[in-house]
Amino acid sequence: MKTESVREHFRIQVPDYQGLMRRLIPFYDNQRDVMLALIPFDRGVSLRVLDLGCGPGLMAARILAEFPHAQLTLFDLTAEMIEACQSRLEGTDRIVYQVGDFRTADFGTGYDLIIASLSLHHLMPSEGPAFAKRAFQSLGPGGHLITAGVIVDESLEVRERL
Repeated sequence: MKTESVREHFRIQVPDYQGLMRRLIPFYDNQRDVMLALIPFDRGVSLRVLDLGCGPGLMAARILAEFPHAQLTLFDLTAEMIEACQSRLEGTDRIVYQVGDFRTADFGTGYDLIIASLSLHHLMPSEGPAFAKRAFQSLGPGGHLITAGVIVDESLEVRERL
């Protein structure tokens, strides 16, 4: 997708992003539970976490609560989403905010964990391999990449069960 059209799309969604996602994405809230359960680190360790496409900070809030020594870099395409994060997560000094396009911007290195929830589908198929290489190069030794997305099943029977 073209960066500017994606950026404008999210600028419009900021005020009701969580409500919109709950209406559009089956099991939207459960997705964060699953992602947290997949994090293979003890809850008391110090972690450097990168959240690519952090949106309004819903996943970040959960990580901050469950990992009291985590340092987060929250990365999003729009300043408006970053402002929503800052509003939701004010009062903590464990966050660095970064506005940019994760397809091209430098998001740093040495992360223990990179998470990307409902964001990587914005990559064009041709961008996937280069992005994956950059993401894995941004991880420190023993680091993990955890992603979550939505795939719409073409089967009407499956969709109706949701």
